[in-house]
Amino acid sequence: MVNIDVIKRRLNQLSSRITRKKYIMSLFMSVLIISSGLSVACSIIPVENLETNKSDELYKLKGTYIGDNSKVGNIINLLDFPEELTPNGIELFTDEEPFGLQINFQARDEVIGAKFWSSGSDYIWRSPSVILFSLIDNLDYIQYTIVGDNLLQSTVHTDREAADTLTMSTLGHKVSEVGNSKELFEEFYNIYSSDESVDGTVEYFAWEYINNEIKMYENAEWADYKFIDQEIIKLEKLSTFDNILSSPVELWRLEYRLKPENPEELVLAGGLEIVDGWLIDNGINGKPHLAFTHDNGDLVYLGNANAIEFDLDTLASQEIAIRIMLENMEILPRVTYEGNHVVIKFPLSTGETAQLLLSQPIKQGNGGIWVVERWMDGNGYIYHHIPIHDIRIEEHYRDLQERFENGENLFLDKPVDVAMFYINLDLGQVQVDESDLEIINPATVEDFLKTPESDYIGYITMMSIDEELFHLDKIEFLTQEDEERASELGIDTNYDMPSGFYVHNPETYPDAFDTSDETNYLLLDYNNLSEHKSVSKEEFVEYNNSLGYSPLYHIYTRNGYVRLIKEQYIP
Repeated sequence: MVNIDVIKRRLNQLSSRITRKKYIMSLFMSVLIISSGLSVACSIIPVENLETNKSDELYKLKGTYIGDNSKVGNIINLLDFPEELTPNGIELFTDEEPFGLQINFQARDEVIGAKFWSSGSDYIWRSPSVILFSLIDNLDYIQYTIVGDNLLQSTVHTDREAADTLTMSTLGHKVSEVGNSKELFEEFYNIYSSDESVDGTVEYFAWEYINNEIKMYENAEWADYKFIDQEIIKLEKLSTFDNILSSPVELWRLEYRLKPENPEELVLAGGLEIVDGWLIDNGINGKPHLAFTHDNGDLVYLGNANAIEFDLDTLASQEIAIRIMLENMEILPRVTYEGNHVVIKFPLSTGETAQLLLSQPIKQGNGGIWVVERWMDGNGYIYHHIPIHDIRIEEHYRDLQERFENGENLFLDKPVDVAMFYINLDLGQVQVDESDLEIINPATVEDFLKTPESDYIGYITMMSIDEELFHLDKIEFLTQEDEERASELGIDTNYDMPSGFYVHNPETYPDAFDTSDETNYLLLDYNNLSEHKSVSKEEFVEYNNSLGYSPLYHIYTRNGYVRLIKEQYIP
């Protein structure tokens, strides 16, 4: 299973909440660096002169401006930072708006990698950031930069808007309002200077998610949204899985609603609707499923595990959704079961080539059942198999293994038989038989992750030099060697193929394909019909449009684009 430190390194939004150390940096800066390049000495409040009520001392500095070197330094000297960091000066950016502040630290590389490999969502910076924004009126952004032993560097950027999101979710007020009220400032300070800060709760992360959605709506160019209230309708824990990461993973379902300022003026689309003056998203994004894990007792937010392709209404679907999210984040490898694998390619009814990845989930080698854990279509899109039973996936496969060992479903130890069962029944591709399969056994995960190439043949229409899209009237090209297929279609290979081939074209409605700058074009070399010559797209289009008949072309696609167009020789 993946260690929690790997997660920290991979996710910008995933650094766990670091317990705040009460550490006053008495000489935080020896030099202040101004953006213009001028170096100025700072006066720092000595530790022995600090009063016990740090909140009062900080609030006395309310109204500071970013250009006031001494007061900015005094505020920073009163803030708490992790003791693993060594202060290394600050920089003020005051030449032009937006005005900024950079606070520099030094640390060992292993400390940066384990605890501070993060961006603006690293929660250790929340409390000092809000304090700085609330006290320094013209401060627009803050950067925290940590440089390691070997120049490994972590830079976290946050701005006033992010601080507003935080204080709105906890206090219901923007950061400027927090700074203008000593009562609100003390309330915020007391919350975020405590080791039991609200930023370690599921509800906190739920509000973070909601506020990010509000920001997305209000910044949208396609509508003018402004919200005056938000509300959590339901926040419930659905499941816990201990077989995904080294620490258990929890999945929580969040339902919420937003109150727009002018609901009657909103443009509603994609599942959005107004109910009693509240905006509710009934689309795929409206019912987020938040995933969490733990690190030394602290809650770690992994992300929203919502899936577009399926509902998260069973334990199996919930586990698969979490795995897909973590695979996309590169926390998990793109395979569920280690060990033996088989890749089997097959043609879909649409003409493209797809492939299955089969694995042995319970027992490796002889006597172990095979299952299809996922499959890939011709465009490179991966679909995970979700058992239909509302039990844990491991429990389902253990039951299948036990039934097999007791004499049931004896085909389950044969990967080709399992593949045919899945292709014909689960995917409904009844036209596929075993002779259509291309089998890689043994296979690696890399074999599966390589998108299969699809081969079509037909007549090209509507191709121009300037457009990437063209149409293909697909056909089936049969020769006298295709006796079995010809028999299925009622074609007499002796009578219907006087030239040795037959074009089967039951449907003339074309399919659309996309070329790219990487597409290659091959035309028959009429000086040697066994060879082809490479031409440019312009030459190909000119050739195809100049003929008094329609040539046949093979179209080879991968990842949704045409890789090669090759003219078919017709006797």
